[in-house]
Amino acid sequence: MRVNFIPGTAGRANPALVHSQIMETTRASLEVERDILATVFDVARIGICVIDQDGRFVHVNPAFCALLGYRMEELLEHYYAVAAPPAVAAVADKFLQAILADSSKLPREWQIRRKDQSLLDALVSFKPITRANGRQYVVVTFSDISDSKRAQQQIEELNLALGMRIAERTAELEQKVTSLERAEAEARSRTGKLLLFRDQLYDLARLNKTDFDHALRVTLATAADTLEVERVSYWRFAEDMERIECRALYRRRLVALDRAAVGVTITRQHHPNYFAAITSNRPVVASHAQEHGDTREFSLSYLVP
Repeated sequence: MRVNFIPGTAGRANPALVHSQIMETTRASLEVERDILATVFDVARIGICVIDQDGRFVHVNPAFCALLGYRMEELLEHYYAVAAPPAVAAVADKFLQAILADSSKLPREWQIRRKDQSLLDALVSFKPITRANGRQYVVVTFSDISDSKRAQQQIEELNLALGMRIAERTAELEQKVTSLERAEAEARSRTGKLLLFRDQLYDLARLNKTDFDHALRVTLATAADTLEVERVSYWRFAEDMERIECRALYRRRLVALDRAAVGVTITRQHHPNYFAAITSNRPVVASHAQEHGDTREFSLSYLVP
């Protein structure tokens, strides 16, 4: 600011004129600054509003009106709670006093309420100011973060879906690994049994055949151990082929022959299907003897304890 001293009486500056020029220059500067601030306020892409200490909107910019869906003149007639979420609107007076007292402790992310009552995610800042006359105001800025919140939610949903897919795939792979391990264990078990069976066949081939009873016992015991069954018996046809008689029964649990079973007979007359099967020179494989067609005839007489 340049001050030109205007000569007065006796060559001295006229104080009234100097003061007048200073005031005019200051007023002009303030008007320029006010115009600049007003322009920034109007063209800002973020929503800005000024609320007085009574909670009334005193200034709102076009971006803020667009965010809420109101016309400017509508908002200037409203209490600020019209844009607050329900939880804040219920305690609007206390919340305003909290802002005026200390806004630094307030969260930054809020949901603001639009005219159509929908909620909009926004990043909000509060700046309390006090005028020279002691009257208080709050300058509030709003940035719409709905798109970023939606993107964040989509990312979280994708991460959740990806996590679930990874968990499902991991479970599938673990199941396959378990199945492979089980199959490998079964294969090793079968191989072991085959090797055992081979060795036992070699042992049987080297048995002394002249001692029939001893050879029979060893054969029955070997069959019980190899097949992992409790009972293995030896039956012989009668000369007329009308009955069979048990000559030996090996009990694996007892590791001994069951002498009480010797002499038990099964006749063709009472078990025609079984005799038809065993005289046809085909093996009878009955996993469930009480249900199999060739063996169920002697369920009550022999199979049931």
